[in-house]
Amino acid sequence: MTVRDTRALPDERGDRRTAGHRQTHRGQPPAHDVRGGGCDGTGRAARTVRPGLMPTLSWPSSADSPKTMCALDENFGTLRVVWPFVGRMRELEDVMSALTEPNGRGAALVGPAGVGKTRLADEVVARLEQTGFTVRRCYATVATSSIPFGALAAMLPADMRTANPLGRAVEHLLAEPRQLAIVVDDAHLLDDASIGMLHHVIRHGYARVLVTSRPGERAELWQEGLLRRYPLGDLSRAESDLLLERALEGPVDTRSSSLLWSGSAGNPLYLRELVVSGRAVGSLRAADGIWSWHGAIELGGRLGELVQENLGRLEPLHRHALELLAYSEPVELDLLASLVPEEALDDLEVRALIRVEASGRRTVARLGHPLYGSLMRATCPPVRAQSHQRALAAGLEATGARRREDLMRIATWRLDGGSPISLDLLAAAAEQAWAAHDVTLAERLCRAAVDVGGLGEVGHVFGQVLMYGRAPDQAEATLADVMTGPLSAADLSRLGATRSMNLYFGLADADAAAAVLDAVDVPGLPEDLKDWLKVVRTTEEVQRRHVATVLESTYQPVVPHLSIHMRHTRALCLLHAGRYREVEEEILGYEAEALALSDEAPTLHHGALRMRCFALAFGGRLAEAETLALKMHNTLFDDSAFTGMTSIYSVLSFCARMRGHGLQALRLAREGSPKTPENPLIFDTIELSSLACAAALCGRRRLRPGSPGPRRE
Repeated sequence: MTVRDTRALPDERGDRRTAGHRQTHRGQPPAHDVRGGGCDGTGRAARTVRPGLMPTLSWPSSADSPKTMCALDENFGTLRVVWPFVGRMRELEDVMSALTEPNGRGAALVGPAGVGKTRLADEVVARLEQTGFTVRRCYATVATSSIPFGALAAMLPADMRTANPLGRAVEHLLAEPRQLAIVVDDAHLLDDASIGMLHHVIRHGYARVLVTSRPGERAELWQEGLLRRYPLGDLSRAESDLLLERALEGPVDTRSSSLLWSGSAGNPLYLRELVVSGRAVGSLRAADGIWSWHGAIELGGRLGELVQENLGRLEPLHRHALELLAYSEPVELDLLASLVPEEALDDLEVRALIRVEASGRRTVARLGHPLYGSLMRATCPPVRAQSHQRALAAGLEATGARRREDLMRIATWRLDGGSPISLDLLAAAAEQAWAAHDVTLAERLCRAAVDVGGLGEVGHVFGQVLMYGRAPDQAEATLADVMTGPLSAADLSRLGATRSMNLYFGLADADAAAAVLDAVDVPGLPEDLKDWLKVVRTTEEVQRRHVATVLESTYQPVVPHLSIHMRHTRALCLLHAGRYREVEEEILGYEAEALALSDEAPTLHHGALRMRCFALAFGGRLAEAETLALKMHNTLFDDSAFTGMTSIYSVLSFCARMRGHGLQALRLAREGSPKTPENPLIFDTIELSSLACAAALCGRRRLRPGSPGPRRE
């Protein structure tokens, strides 16, 4: 293992601090780059941290095992990284064609920092050498951009001080015994003389040329048609997940892969740095062969440096705009423009630091990458952060706050900005957050209302939030407290229905649940409330009475707008009875109405989709069940929700089990299982039964005490 002098340290973002060139050899990628988006396992980088210096990168010898991913080397204390080559196969073939076909001149890989341009170039170089090319590789830097032939100096003759430097350079290059390929990284940093020489070489066919470049900078080589331009973007979600699993040499749980995807937005360099830093500090670790991320993503170390470098030097107005976006994105462009001069926004958009896009009938602005927001929030002084959020709230209020989500945003900005906030606004915003399936925000707004004596105003929402947030004991205490207040019979019946469902589904106390319904079902209630209590009672009975009896009760008449709830319970009865085709027919009959009622009954539509997943899976239509379950995965409540993710993982685990994929079934069942044995919910039994079945299929007979993870007997 070698350690290079830090004076020659490359900037992994793309701007290298020294000029350089060397002829590459198969199996030995350049020591400067271990970017994501590619590696076939032959390139292994080691990072050494020395006091007072930036970490250096080197390539271990071929004897170093590629099996180690980010493992601490016992002898050298280094962090070793193996980063596979994933995706880009079409681009790889296209670039090779552009370089090797008879009339080919070369190619330009164009894309923003970190998308894997250099890594793809590494693969191209390896293939070119296999086909007999002599490859000369050069690296442009900020330091060499003002020096004639600076980036290419190492591959040019020493006696360039002639009247015809281009001719002398070409003469030197033509002396190569084999066909020549020139590869230049970060060509947007080339000086004019180097651009002129490459232009001359390409036009006269003296060598094939491959360059990597940032978009919008020094585009002469491809705008004039000399090179074929191949734009590179971020990885897709599927490619990102595959890259993670190959790099870590093991499966990554779905929640963690989603977290890393949202943090990197498909940028391979950011993804790699997240993995490296996560492994280094222990946030990313494996248990029983499955990798999981623990805690929040911290923007520190090399990752923070990379994000800061990509942002570059910011003028005060630019920083002001980015900080506002960090606390508000996506935000209406008009609102942002009322707080920041449009010229500053134009500059940021040209630099790709912000994105402006259509969202329905609105035009909204977003940061160019999610990590920009993390950096802005981490570095923004608290007083200024509060000022930003007060300004956002005032600006939105000035527009009339006409959209459904506006009250949520105003309430959040006022809370975080330290502004006064009315109880009415908190209560209304909490209801909006609950309807929008944002359990975390709804709970925060409810607690803020309770702190100012508003339990009566938000109690009905707070009870549901706590129930779905896996805190049924707190929900029972809250609802019981609210129901002791001076309430009308109608209000008591509404709260009683919620309390009964929490007692039944959250605390598994069927008798107490029935008693609450009996207590609030008093004479004189409006018809719709009496029917709502009837719906709740029927929903609870389907879990413990004979399915045929409950199925018949779902046909009892109720007011029209509650009939959908009876149909929903009817579909559940049919599912329990094994009548899977009828389940789908029933759901298709009310699905559109359930979707339209998402604001009033946020769990109704998702519940219908979950039942359809089970019906498809149990009916043997595994591919359809998996497709629907995966589609639902990112649209449900978060993974602490009452029933949502448990059901999805159970379906996916069942499908894997039916295909004979025992380990995959076990992994999926683990992901959906309760993370702690405390406060189990009635629906946890669904996933625990899936876990037991998958463990049995894998020959694992016992479960560790206090943990859903199985162990061998």
